[in-house]
Amino acid sequence: MIFKQVQLCGYDKLQDVQVKGDKIALIAPSIKSDDKEVIDGDGRWLLPGIIDLNVRLKNDTLSQNHIQLLANDASRGGVTTALIMPDFTPRLDNETLLELLNAKLASLHVNLFLAAPLTTESNNTLNNLATLIKNGAMAIQGDS
Repeated sequence: MIFKQVQLCGYDKLQDVQVKGDKIALIAPSIKSDDKEVIDGDGRWLLPGIIDLNVRLKNDTLSQNHIQLLANDASRGGVTTALIMPDFTPRLDNETLLELLNAKLASLHVNLFLAAPLTTESNNTLNNLATLIKNGAMAIQGDS
């Protein structure tokens, strides 16, 4: 894939950017190639994806619709990776729910990951953190 005539940070003039796989292969004022996928940047900025480490579901409620809305909003805003905080209902404190959610998140066009709560809601004891991490939690969130 080649992005033609885009503005890049650190460059005074428009550049062409060639991407092979998931890596930038070449940046030059002009790239000639037989690549079939060419995007005319028309002087627009080409920036890396944004990573947001503190996102929440709409109304703090877990549903397939709210996950899809979050993915769509993130994509429109340039966010390619986001970490969902665990303060939603139902509470993410068991491995079954975590596995189910990770299966749904894997099918999206944005990288969404889950943080697990440090403690249980009912008696405020520590969750089995090793089990939650083993089953796909990317971070642990605790109230401070």
